[in-house]
Amino acid sequence: MNDFNPRNVFLPLPFLRVLCVLRGECFVFKLLRGESFFAERFFAKMTEVLFYTHVDDKLQTACALTSKARARGMRVMLFTADAGMTDRLSRMLWSTPSIGFVPHCRCDHRLAPVTPVIVDHLSEPLIHDQVLVNLCDDTPPFFSRFQRLAEIVSTDARDSEAARSRFRFYRDRGYDIVTHQLGGTQS
Repeated sequence: MNDFNPRNVFLPLPFLRVLCVLRGECFVFKLLRGESFFAERFFAKMTEVLFYTHVDDKLQTACALTSKARARGMRVMLFTADAGMTDRLSRMLWSTPSIGFVPHCRCDHRLAPVTPVIVDHLSEPLIHDQVLVNLCDDTPPFFSRFQRLAEIVSTDARDSEAARSRFRFYRDRGYDIVTHQLGGTQS
């Protein structure tokens, strides 16, 4: 949002009055002065949707993406299909990368608010809002609360069909989708 200048945005007076009531008068003045924290929060962007396709091992790819996001200082939620997948992924994260580990816990753990990676099949409470990695067949109902959504698609036919359905869901709602082909040949 480097090109954003709040002074170029026309905000009608009744709208500013509502902002003053809801956010406090200080918020409006900071917004009009162009303080980026307030401007970026107020004019939030849509969730960025990323599809990683032709993957041999979804859990290993999720670990690699999580490590990459952590290296960039991002907070990640890995949303799994069930408790068994949550446990398998948790064990894998303890040895990823091979000379370290990714600190993580479940969303209901007492250290969840200060842990950079959450791994769970439960969606409440949502602790982080930066990166969501979806490992389920369905579209997470809360995905739009995140800045970035990563969908990992394996080479399995059933998984590919479920991913096509999710792709159409995001596309039909106007989300920009970026696709990365990680394995296989391009069609």
